[in-house]
This record gives sequence, structure tokens and C-alpha cells, in this order.
Amino acid sequence: MNQSTDDRPPPPNPVLTAYQGFVSDTPLVTRYSFSTIVMSYFASFFVDPSFALSNIPYFTIFRFELYRLVLSPLLCTSLLSLVFAYLSFVENGKRLEYSMGSVQFLVLLVTVGLSVNVAFCIISAALYFATGSQGYLIAGSESIWIVLLGLIAIECSKAPQDTVRKLFIFNVPVRYYPLAILALFSLLSGYKMSYGLSVAVGYAYGFDKLNFLKIRSSTTQRWESAEGCLTNFTSRPGWIYGQNATGTGAWNDTQRQGQDGGTQWQPTSFFRGQQTSEAAAGRTNNSNEGASLRAPGKTKKPSFFTGGGQTLGSAESGNAGGSSIQSGNAGGSSSVDARAARLAAVERRSNANTKSDVRRESEV
Repeated sequence: MNQSTDDRPPPPNPVLTAYQGFVSDTPLVTRYSFSTIVMSYFASFFVDPSFALSNIPYFTIFRFELYRLVLSPLLCTSLLSLVFAYLSFVENGKRLEYSMGSVQFLVLLVTVGLSVNVAFCIISAALYFATGSQGYLIAGSESIWIVLLGLIAIECSKAPQDTVRKLFIFNVPVRYYPLAILALFSLLSGYKMSYGLSVAVGYAYGFDKLNFLKIRSSTTQRWESAEGCLTNFTSRPGWIYGQNATGTGAWNDTQRQGQDGGTQWQPTSFFRGQQTSEAAAGRTNNSNEGASLRAPGKTKKPSFFTGGGQTLGSAESGNAGGSSIQSGNAGGSSSVDARAARLAAVERRSNANTKSDVRRESEV
């Protein structure tokens, strides 16, 4: 008994299982970005990464520390920000990376974060020279939200106009959903100029006002080729090639009818809506075919008889001769009637014999 217990495999590690599921379900760029955010959060227990990597105009402009423009969106020093980054960035990143491809999504992350930080530095420097207040030079722009708000604005600008998205208990038109989130953040923690710039950049990117920042498909193919600069990443799990991207189909089949009669957009149903129209049509045909096999038509329920083998034999012979179940049942019914008549005759004779025996005994 103890030997059989020791031979059992150890129970799976829930943390390892969750991580393996995250790796298998999340595209590469989204997975690497969020992993870097998690590492920066744990690094904040030992050092202060904000002072070294945050986009502070004084260091970025006057010290020429340009790396801050790219690395500041990957900072995370709050557990609450980490949780919301997982709930929001991972889901939005999945949809956008599947719709654009890994190269295009990587360029999108860099260009949105870089555009927000450059605009932040320019406006802060202009306000400093206009007012003389040094507070504009030491204000920082950091965290994944300066990219995430832009991604949400891009996603909402690509969604159908007549759709809504739920924010707590309120249905917000999808085009104004990023503004609603910005207003909520401003009420909770005060207005941050970098967040407003992120929403503005997202709208401009989504409405094709920043097309000059996008790269061509030929450039994507060149980077993904065997001699390209990203060839070491293309063979890793989760890489989405440009030719395999779903494009605008990433937002198909993500609508449903709301309770108020309007159309409600559900971003979390993105992976359930990946099937093409041909696959859906094939699935419908298969279901119809299965229904026709399961429901051949209304047939009369066969009656089951009790008695000897003659009744069953008559029914089987009727079916073997090519007659239907109903005709077999009819033949079986006639044989039952004949058998019942014979039984009734035997019963009458037995009753008559019984009466005669009683009469003799009475005479004796």
C-alpha cells in the first residue's frame, strides 16, 4: 500500500501550471513586455528604478539620457498597477498582436511610448520656459499606462461606431471609452499630462493620422526573414508572423446585443471570434447534417408484446420481408388477436369442465 502511494506522481505546481498556460496563450511581444514589468516591480523592493529610468525632462533633455524615452513605460512600482496591467495590458496586447503581427505590435508599442514621452518633454520644456517653474522639468512620465491608454484608444477607434463598452455599471460609447477611463483616473489620483497625451496619441494612431510611423509589410518580412534582425525571435513560441495576422478580422464577431437594445462590444470574446465565415458556415452545415441524422422523421413507437415466440417471429418475418415497422406491428396485432381468441376458447372450455365437475359432486 505504501509502495503504491509512493509511486504516485507529485501534484502539479499551480504556479508553474499558471505560467505555462500564460506562455501558451500569450503572444511573444505581449508576454515579454509584461514579464519585464513584473521584474521591474520586484526590483523596486531593492532599488528605485523610477529615478534611473523614468522620463524626467531635466535628465532626458539637459543630460541627454534618451534611453528614458523608451524604457519608462516598462516601470512598475505598485502592486495595484501590476494587477491592472495584467488585467488590461495582457488582454489588449493579445488582440492587437494577433491582429497586427508581432513586428507591427512591437513597433506600435515603441512608437506610442516614444511619441508620448517626446510630446511630454516638449510640452514640459515649453511650460518651463514660459513660466519659469522648474516643477515641469522634474515631473516624471512612467508606467505601462502611458502605452496602455494609447492602445485602448487605438482599439476603441477601430471598433464599430454603434457599440458600447461597460465601465462598472455604465454603458459608455466605445469611441469615448478611453476618455471615460482618463476621467476616472483623474478623479482617483489627479490629472497626469502623460495619460492625456497617451489617449491623444492613441486616437491619432487609430484614425490614421500617424501613418508615417508605421512600417511597411516588406520591412516586416525583411526583419522576419532568415537574415533579418529578428530571426532569433521568430522561432520562439508565440511569435505571430505578419502574413498570419488576422487584420481587421480581429474585431469581427465581438459584438452582441445589449440589454437596452444596443450593441455591446465584448473585447474578452476576441479568441472566441477567431473563426472565419467559411468555418462558421461549415459548422452550421455540420450541425444541420447531424440534426438530419438524429431526426429522420416521426415514426410510430413500436409496441412490445408479452407472450411466446410466435408473436415476435411474426413481427420479424414482416420486417425481413421488406415491410415497415408499422406493417410488422399490424401483423403482430392480428396474431395476438388470434392467440387471444384461442385463449378465450380454452378458458371457456375449462370453465365448462369446471362447472360439470361441480354438478357431479353435488349430485353425489
